[in-house]
Amino acid sequence: FLVDENRTHLKTACASGENREFFKDLTINLADGLAGKSVCEDKPQTDKKIFADRKAFSPDALKNLKSSIAVPLRKNGDVFGALQLFGASENDFDADSLVLIEAIGE
Repeated sequence: FLVDENRTHLKTACASGENREFFKDLTINLADGLAGKSVCEDKPQTDKKIFADRKAFSPDALKNLKSSIAVPLRKNGDVFGALQLFGASENDFDADSLVLIEAIGE
């Protein structure tokens, strides 16, 4: 997701994998969802039951997805977006996943 110029929304930059058709060309409020939370709080987030994303995405988009992890993306110290991954199991993302995704966000 990329933060818009007004810093009020996130727009999908790329979507792949299961349910990708529901995420393409999507714009969500910055305050909604795990990706928005990671941008607003400027830190990685995990959600084993995708509660945070139920307000941001349709039930069809979240079908068969059970967990999520998101990390803010930075350039020159400024957050410009978020990388969000979804998993089919509640246990797809652990402490090692968090370390890896934090490294990607930097």
